[in-house]
Amino acid sequence: MELIVYILLILTSTVGLAFIIERGLALRWSKVLPPSIEAAVESCQTAEDVPMLRRVCQQHNSPLGRLLLVAADHLDWPKSESIDAVQTRARHEITRLERGLVVLEIIIGIAPLLGLSIDQVASRYADLSATEVDTLMTRIRDARTMPRRPATDH
Repeated sequence: MELIVYILLILTSTVGLAFIIERGLALRWSKVLPPSIEAAVESCQTAEDVPMLRRVCQQHNSPLGRLLLVAADHLDWPKSESIDAVQTRARHEITRLERGLVVLEIIIGIAPLLGLSIDQVASRYADLSATEVDTLMTRIRDARTMPRRPATDH
């Protein structure tokens, strides 16, 4: 049993480390906000500069570039609809940027419990005989299969 828990602990640690490294590389400042796009935004002063900004955004695939392309595509729309389009795209980009963070949250919740369970199981039940273990397992099984009482309102 301990071997399985150790394997799970090593596996969750490895997966967690892989996600941390991948997200760290993917979320570098220069990947999310490329300097060339920042420079193009700063130099974009008039409507005639928009095609240049669009070209730069298409050349550098990044969250900022995709947001700016949506904004450029909706320049002739009413302001409220343009804002909605950019906000929708921004939500999509945030989802892409947060990819894998749920896995890290789960690992952060599970890993300490795995380590704790190894220590507790080893120390708590080391002195139990086979009969006592069987009795304990029977009680746990009975408790799990016991019908639950409906909640009563007071």
